Amino acid sequence: MEQRSETFGIVSGSGIFPILLAQNLKQAGKRVVAVAHYGETSHSLSDYVDRCVWIRLGQLGKIIKVLKKERASRAAFAGGISRVKMFRGSVLPDRRGLSLLWRVKSVKDDVILRALAEELESEGIEVVSGADYIKDCVPVCNQLTTRGLTEYEAFQAQIGWKAAKKIGEEDIGQTVVVSNGMVVAVEAVEGTDEAILRGGKLSSKRGAVVVKVSKPHQDLRLDLPTIGVGTIEKMKEAGATALILEKGKTMILDPASVIREADEAGIAIALFEEGDFGGA
Repeated sequence: MEQRSETFGIVSGSGIFPILLAQNLKQAGKRVVAVAHYGETSHSLSDYVDRCVWIRLGQLGKIIKVLKKERASRAAFAGGISRVKMFRGSVLPDRRGLSLLWRVKSVKDDVILRALAEELESEGIEVVSGADYIKDCVPVCNQLTTRGLTEYEAFQAQIGWKAAKKIGEEDIGQTVVVSNGMVVAVEAVEGTDEAILRGGKLSSKRGAVVVKVSKPHQDLRLDLPTIGVGTIEKMKEAGATALILEKGKTMILDPASVIREADEAGIAIALFEEGDFGGA
């Protein structure tokens, strides 16, 4: 008798992460079921999975129903959800989604994601990190690009690291932009790309440094800080010259392309960890 392959669920948001994850899971012999969000997930995801079911944001009951029906033993969250769209009324929770929101009494990312994971695991579906299934996407080296940081950029990095950790403590965002010793932009509901562009405008596109780190106490299975080629493109548009990431706690989608784009633009990508900036 032929052994049935494990079914893996992807709760999918925007960007290329869901597709990359699906490709890698299929290569590993998994059967892949995606729960995709209208207005967020790329329709091309359907081409990379065995089944794709579309839902509205907030339909937690439907997510669980689909994953249980398909006998998914594990699931991962992959891709972003626009917080701007959430504020514009794109959330249409079902009964179970409403129950969760009432129980947690919070709209903070970390709180909601942890509660979602708990709901899935209460139904016997193990929630794991999608990054664990994509080879070499979480770097642990000190420098990715040909060029390292200048003394000026290293100073901005120290300021930005401490500021980014502070806003992370309040679950505001993961990214800050620093120029001339000042934090000129802080990521909030608009997301990383818009924060970078705003920082570039406020610094007159004169060599700002972008810092993106994990939030303290963040569950990295659920919301690992992530960058891709699009991040580098926004930095080029903003005139930013260096990107600071957290070693072992940042996912880079398509690392080869990201590094190539950064090198061509003269952008340095450096990685640090807790303690590198005086215990910050």
